Amino acid sequence: MPASVALKNYLRDKQWIEAHYKGLSEKYNGKYVAVAAGRVIAVGNTVPKLKEAMADNSLFGSPVETAVAYITVDSSAMLL
Repeated sequence: MPASVALKNYLRDKQWIEAHYKGLSEKYNGKYVAVAAGRVIAVGNTVPKLKEAMADNSLFGSPVETAVAYITVDSSAMLL
């Protein structure tokens, strides 16, 4: 797949996360989520657990196209 298509898919899913953040935070507070094609495809308490869940999921395609976010209702926890 061309890099431009992968980037477009990734950005679309990042926007999906932003648009659905409130609902995601109610369901997945304190967890990492992976989103592909506008669907949550994996959830984990830690990045290694998320990667494990992604590897176990048949919906998981390319990591380049998968948007990952830490979901929290506490905005200060999002600061790096």
